[in-house]
Parts: sequence; structure tokens; C-alpha cells
Amino acid sequence: MLNRDMKILIILLILVGFTLSLMIFVSLFYNPIEFNIDDFQDDIIPQHYHLEFIDHVDYLICHMKIVFQLTQNRYQLLIIKSNDHTIEISSIILYHKENSIPIEIEITNNQIIIEKKRQWKNIFYSGNYTISMSTRISILNTKKSNFIHQIWSSKYRILFTNNDLFPYFSHSYYRSTFNINIISADYIISNLPLNQISSLFETSQIAFALLNQYECRSVDILQLCFPNHSLYEIDLFSHIFNYTLNTIQIFESYFAQRFLLNKLTLVTVLELNDRIISKPGLVFIDQNALLINTSAEQIIKQSELIFAIVAYQWIDILMQFDKNTKWFGQSLARSIANHLFHKTYDTVGNNNSQIERFMSTVVRDSLCNATFVEESNDLK
Repeated sequence: MLNRDMKILIILLILVGFTLSLMIFVSLFYNPIEFNIDDFQDDIIPQHYHLEFIDHVDYLICHMKIVFQLTQNRYQLLIIKSNDHTIEISSIILYHKENSIPIEIEITNNQIIIEKKRQWKNIFYSGNYTISMSTRISILNTKKSNFIHQIWSSKYRILFTNNDLFPYFSHSYYRSTFNINIISADYIISNLPLNQISSLFETSQIAFALLNQYECRSVDILQLCFPNHSLYEIDLFSHIFNYTLNTIQIFESYFAQRFLLNKLTLVTVLELNDRIISKPGLVFIDQNALLINTSAEQIIKQSELIFAIVAYQWIDILMQFDKNTKWFGQSLARSIANHLFHKTYDTVGNNNSQIERFMSTVVRDSLCNATFVEESNDLK
């Protein structure tokens, strides 16, 4: 039998072990995350964005709320903003369980850093939060701005989206739901339903356009919008409608899967230097590239362009890339478009070509997976 001293020693060792284990557990569980420049904030789950855009012609006002969840404690919150977004500090309010939290805010050219105001209790604990703010968005007539603005002949106007439309949480893979309202005297085209909660999207996929003196025509799921002064023959529009719808059917047949969107809108822009700005369900394209039909060479280029537009839509819907890998998705879309175009119209040697074997065995298998899984930002 153990003597009294040995029993006391064993009890002390057990207590010390238990205390150390408890300290390690508490340290791991409550240790807040320190902010650094490469922080993707994947412990912050942005679940829903409520956005209201008000058009003032020369600028936009965006009132927004973000509902998000912290899965770990952290000292700071980082929100990404663009240089052309001007935010009043007084408009930024953070809520936790419907109670506002005193915060300190630092705004730089491209980010908003938020910390708790009380230094003795400066940790944001895990849980559900809501942050609201208002931003003034400058409209610059440049090709690299977030909103591209074109006015000509004193009456024609188009304002359409390009990159970052509103402040957002940086993260590497989460998608969010959106509820968008747009107030404008112009005709509104959006790739999300207005005034209702959408399905899951990335912040970079949200797009809309404000159109004045534009005409929109629809056939089946396809809509084409162009300046109403365009002197193009109706047969040309019929050709574009028919060719695009046939191209969608080619993709559906090849991937053995229905087109996942119930609407695809093409908006022609006065001058875009042959660029394509493609978002799910909404595409902006230089009207000269799409509507000119004067030679066999231009018809071929136009046909290849339509294949590329449809390929971009399939990639945006079926696959998810972060900002560092979006170039791969664009490259893959171009490869698929080129492959299917030549597979459809080149009848010689396709069955034995290397690209045929590669695209058939790799790309088709990877993109037509019916059990496609995307991250669901459910409340926990």
C-alpha cells in the first residue's frame, strides 16, 4: 500500500496536470487572431449583404448592412474598400445581439480597420454580428474603375459595373446571399433579383447596369440590350439570338447538363476595346465586336466570341476561384470555347486530336459533376 506522502504526491501531480491541460485549452480557445496584411479572415463568415444603391448621375450612394459570423475571437476586423469609395466614419455601426458596440475606426485608401474602443476589453468574441455603413461612390469614366460611365449625344447613358461595387470582408472561399435595391430614373438591369434574397454568390460576381435610351429584346432565356439609335437590321439581331441559344445547347449537350441560369443578358457598350466583362447572367461587350456583320472573317470572330461568352458563364457557375486563381478560370473558359467551336465546325481530324482527348477526359468529367458542392454560410 502507498504511504501517505506518496498519495499526496500523486494527487498533486494529477491537479497540476489538470491545471496545465485547462490552461492550454483556454489559451487555444480564447486566443484572438492577430491581424496581418495577408489575413484572408476565413474565421469571418459573411452570410448576407443588404445593399441599396441610389443613383445621383455623377455619383452613387450605397447604404449597406453585412450580417457575419466570427468563428474565433479576434482583435480586429478588416473590410476591403476601393479608392473611389468615400465612407463617413459616423455611418459605421457594429451590432452584436442587437446592441451597438463602441468601436475605433481607421480608414485608409483601400481598407477599413475596426477595433473595440475599450482597451481593457478589446476582443471581438465569436458570435453573430451586423455592421452597417454608407459610402459615396465616385463615378469615373475610366476602363479600370469599379463603375464605368458613358454618356454620348447628350441623352444616351450607361452606367455598368466592373469590379468591387461595395465594401466587403476579405476571405478566400465563402459565398453570401444578397438583397439588393437600386433607385434610379434609368432602366435597371441586374444579374440578381431585386428586393429579395438571392442564392449564394461571391461579392465579385454581383453586377448591374443603368440604361438610358437603350432597347432590350428577349428570346427564350436570352436578352439583348443595345442603344435604341442603332441602325442594325433586325435579321442581325435574330442571328445573334439564334446563334447564342444554339451555342448554349451545344454546351448543354457536351456537358450533359442543363444551363444553370434562367436568364442571360448581353448589354452592348459603345466602346470597350474588345473587352468582355462577364458576370453570372450578365455580360457587357463592345457593340462593334458583337453587332458588326460585314465579312466572313468578322462572322467567324463573332461566332468564336459568343462561344467564349457562354464558356465564361459555365465556368462562373460551376467552379469557384479566389482572386489569385481567377486567371485560371478565364484561361480554362477560353480553352473550352476554342475546343467546342472547332469541334462543332471543323469536321476533319477532331476525333483523333490531342485537345479532343484532353478536353473530353479531363474538362468534361470535372465540370459536369451533378453533385457540385459550394460553401453554405449557414448560421451556427
